[in-house]
Amino acid sequence: MSTSQPKTIAIVGASLAGARAAEALRLKGYEGRVLLIGEEAVRPYERPPLSKEVLTEEAAEPQWVHPKAYYEEAGIELLLGRKVVGLGGGEPFTLELSDGDTVEADAVLLTTGGSPRHLPGIARSERVHYLRDWNDALSLKSALTPSARVAVIGTGFIGAEVAGSAAKMGCSVSLVEAQDEPFPAIRSAALRRHILDGFETAGVSLLTSSPVQSVTDQDERLVIEAGGKTIEADVAVIGVGIVPATELAEAVGAETDGGVLVDGRYRTSVPGLYAAGDVATHIGRDGSRLRVEHWRSAQEQGAAAAAAILGEEPPELSTPWCWSDQPAGRVEIAGDPSAGDTEVLRRESDGSLCVFHLAQGRIVGATGVDARRQIRTASKWIGKGSCPDTAALADPEVPINKVPVHDHRAALTGAEERHAPNG
Repeated sequence: MSTSQPKTIAIVGASLAGARAAEALRLKGYEGRVLLIGEEAVRPYERPPLSKEVLTEEAAEPQWVHPKAYYEEAGIELLLGRKVVGLGGGEPFTLELSDGDTVEADAVLLTTGGSPRHLPGIARSERVHYLRDWNDALSLKSALTPSARVAVIGTGFIGAEVAGSAAKMGCSVSLVEAQDEPFPAIRSAALRRHILDGFETAGVSLLTSSPVQSVTDQDERLVIEAGGKTIEADVAVIGVGIVPATELAEAVGAETDGGVLVDGRYRTSVPGLYAAGDVATHIGRDGSRLRVEHWRSAQEQGAAAAAAILGEEPPELSTPWCWSDQPAGRVEIAGDPSAGDTEVLRRESDGSLCVFHLAQGRIVGATGVDARRQIRTASKWIGKGSCPDTAALADPEVPINKVPVHDHRAALTGAEERHAPNG
């Protein structure tokens, strides 16, 4: 560890990324003061269940990241129910809390995530819900009564999961998408069709090409105007993404672009200020910019940022991976399917589907439904830059772990040698 470590580190955002950062600081032997500051009044918890089990099962409390006693035992100071409303100075920073208190820190890590993206003119109400935290989930759960008419706006993971959960609770569900094609995270038309079949089997109706113009409360019902269609509902759920919470970074002059810009060591443009998790936009070596919102990335980024703050080389992150439990099954995505120029579909005898996304022969992503083995294998290939044999890849008779592959870098080297001029 560096000999010039900060004496006090403030982690703003008691999120998964924030909790893992605090944990990593202690695991690495950091003995200074660690503050974990959160707007919610409860300690860090897992958010994936909010759109699934919390809505469909009895849950007395969140699924905690750490046991209650952990933070005191680890010497991590929890400042909960207090939002950081102002950030000033720099090394040390002054953090102004919503209760009027201030704290100072030599280094600040922003793990503030974001807030639900609101549709213009459509505010929360007793009937209109946005889902981001535990209280949001409890409020929505109470509204998902059998036979309730539920309109879910947005077919991203949150919208799709809420629609599936509402159908499971016996609601009459309409899933509304502004674009011509639903499920924007799914690049493959074959997989979109498979996922849509699952929703149809669950009794969920889908409306595409239906941007929402208005949601009005009329005579104890909602009237939704969307793409020339009128939808009546008892409950509306808006799931159209999040807006990264960049305000604190901007207050001290840090650069932002769809998130707080950070380099490979999670440093912002302001010395001593770091960012990780959903709020961070990473600048690649080639100048590309990427922000990742998923669960595994959040916890890995939190731990990696902690290493960087202590002067260590942050570990490389795993291949990006996320999952979503939907009526058709467990949807998983690995890597970056959008970077592919070719798709290879593999349909197993058990009904599972997986689409492998390749760019110039190299696998760059994979998307599957109930295809855990295939996704795990694809993740390894992506990390190695492998080029799988496409014929074998598409053939379910060839076990996925027996598909011939070669290293993309070796292939490039071989090509260079073949085209090199003779000496």
